[in-house]
Amino acid sequence: MGYVTLDEMKIKENLVLKNGKLVGLVDAGCGNDAELASSILVFYIRTIDRKISQPFAWYSTKSIKAWKLANLTWRVIMECESNGFEVHAVVADGHPTNRKMFKIMSGSKEIPMGKLFMTPNPASADRNIYFLSDPSHLLKTVRNSLYNSRPGGSKFLCWSGQHILWTYVEDLFYKDAASLLSESGLTESHIHLTPYTKMKVDLARGVLNWKVGNCLSKIAGAEGTSKFILLFSKWFEIINCGYKCPVKKNDKRLTWLQNEFVTSLLDWEEDVSKHHRGERKRIIARPTLEGLIFTTLNLVKLAEIFLEVMPRLCSSPLLRTFWRLVLEI
Repeated sequence: MGYVTLDEMKIKENLVLKNGKLVGLVDAGCGNDAELASSILVFYIRTIDRKISQPFAWYSTKSIKAWKLANLTWRVIMECESNGFEVHAVVADGHPTNRKMFKIMSGSKEIPMGKLFMTPNPASADRNIYFLSDPSHLLKTVRNSLYNSRPGGSKFLCWSGQHILWTYVEDLFYKDAASLLSESGLTESHIHLTPYTKMKVDLARGVLNWKVGNCLSKIAGAEGTSKFILLFSKWFEIINCGYKCPVKKNDKRLTWLQNEFVTSLLDWEEDVSKHHRGERKRIIARPTLEGLIFTTLNLVKLAEIFLEVMPRLCSSPLLRTFWRLVLEI
């Protein structure tokens, strides 16, 4: 039992003759198109015990459409199922094409808020396939919303009447830089982001962590930013739990994810929708919000499924391996 991850990587456009065959044209499983490919789409399969962890299929693509991506994903799933590999989840990053693919596969026009996001498994009537956004990608987009939250910025986050602003993070950095000992661990790379460094997960993690949140809690007016950072620090810490603290049955961390983390995000969305209609600057980007909610709920559900089917997970790192591998797209 395991899951399928998919990711698209940029390649250099070129056409070569290899073993009597032209290589470099778009090929999405239906023969070559008369167009040079600019990306490689890779499907990777993994079991939760990591006995199987390997690329399964790859296609040369260029701006692949969501419906075609959905067809390829179904093809991979059915091939896996026909060979005894039970697919319980599909994992992809938050690209708009992937999100549209999830909706096509689920038969939903919209991504549900506060509910499981899944589709029936056509190979087995008693199993579903759950959709997951890459948690590392979600963490980066949360940090990006915070980064853009400032006077004159594209965001001006406000939660329960408290402002969540990047300017407080900058102030903390400059305060630390003026002292001999840095309490927050923030560096120039964390503060002055470029299109390239925005892609680095470690820099997002360096901002959304307990040290930064704790330091900000001591700065007047930064309480909202502190709570925001501490919330996502705890979320990512649970998702990325270590071998020494594997998730178990009736785990309080799963309860926190479902009853506190997700509920907090839903309450924030409701507050903005009811009292600040049209002011989307007050809340993180909608795709990020949706991804956080359905990914968290689906991960909790999958944890319950795996713990029920494989009780030994309670005393082994297998479930932790599942949680960790979800991050490795």
